[in-house]
Amino acid sequence: MDNRNLASALTLRGFPNGLVEVGYRPGRPCCNSSVRMVSSEPSIMADPMNQHRIYKLTSIGRPLDRSYATNRAVSRLMPLAGIAAGAAAALRGDSGAQITVAVLAGVIVVFGAWALARELVPDDNPAAFVSMALAFATLLLVDSPSLLLLVATLLLVRIVNRSVGLAARISDSILVVGLVITAIHSTHSPLLGAVGALAFAFDALLRDGQRHQWVFAALCLAGTGVFGLQHGIGVGDAAPLPGLVLGSVAAISVLYVVMITLTRRIDSSGDATGAPLSLSRVRGGMVIGLLAASQALILGPSGVNAASIVWATLAGVAVARVRTSFSGGSTVSVEPSDRGDPENRTER
Repeated sequence: MDNRNLASALTLRGFPNGLVEVGYRPGRPCCNSSVRMVSSEPSIMADPMNQHRIYKLTSIGRPLDRSYATNRAVSRLMPLAGIAAGAAAALRGDSGAQITVAVLAGVIVVFGAWALARELVPDDNPAAFVSMALAFATLLLVDSPSLLLLVATLLLVRIVNRSVGLAARISDSILVVGLVITAIHSTHSPLLGAVGALAFAFDALLRDGQRHQWVFAALCLAGTGVFGLQHGIGVGDAAPLPGLVLGSVAAISVLYVVMITLTRRIDSSGDATGAPLSLSRVRGGMVIGLLAASQALILGPSGVNAASIVWATLAGVAVARVRTSFSGGSTVSVEPSDRGDPENRTER
């Protein structure tokens, strides 16, 4: 099929001039420039109403577009995870209230870990499912993991990498600062404020930075300072980590740093703009993810438990991504018969 016929066959409704949105083989164009390549991540540009509804309120929200097979899979796995977590709680003899909390936690962890992994490695859909599985297993095995820390990490990474394609609004930054400060008190992790401050500093310093983010960086540091004055920083007060836990955390960290080093291009584009994501911003988001998990280590075993879902997510993306990089594999491809329909995209 020649280029003109291919472009015609793949044209999607709502894209003028034959511009199309198709899956891709990361790092390699699947056809020439007559066909516009964007990320396998769903773009809301195909539906102006979605753009209007969501971005009227926020620049860091991302819709779960069920027209995509991976998103449909996530939406189906969420209730199943809730049921499984609730059943596990019932088998432990938990109360009705505790079972309800377990059901909600199962749903939140499955979605949150998948979403965080998609922020950390935008080009690798399968890695997000590896992270999801590890995070859910961690929820069942570890006492008191912090869901608030998971959500705060997700939004901090999103502010830095701008996966939506838009800079965070002031209202978005206020919300994230509030989450960070709440998570500091919930997990007794004062250094999380320093991680939050670094995330806002990255957003101010990297390409198209916003100077007002320095204000929110200062607020995060103030949150750390206030908690420190009230409760102390806690360095040196915690019990030492068991050797197996320390070795696991070290191994995950090494693999994750290797993954960051191997990430030398990003093919995904912003949901709202279609513009390519910034490599430096995506890498910056990766660094924030690692620091958000690492800061809890000063609390000893309780800190590792609190950050265990984030650690599991980092482990999933690191293992999957490093393996893909060394094997020379790819994550998404488009077959000629797919005809540009998100329903028919083939993922590898």
